[in-house]
Amino acid sequence: VIGNKLSNPEKVAEEYMQCQVDKDWDKMYDYLSVEESEFINKDLFLKSKAQDSDKKEISSFTVVGDSGKDNSSDDLEKSILVKYKSKN
Repeated sequence: VIGNKLSNPEKVAEEYMQCQVDKDWDKMYDYLSVEESEFINKDLFLKSKAQDSDKKEISSFTVVGDSGKDNSSDDLEKSILVKYKSKN
């Protein structure tokens, strides 16, 4: 029960969105599931976010929950609906 409370998809989406609000790009990258290469890596991600961080500033968000869409073929993926307000 405790593990599910800490790592369920809604909680992960909430933590990811909080990184966006806080502009904690380093922590945000840890939530991404990417295969690193010379073109996709943490350093490039951080540089990219630093350059465009003023373009979309999220002021608040709500994790609504299951989006109702099943885009996955296995139990390791889930679509989550997040509603947010942008300052811009």
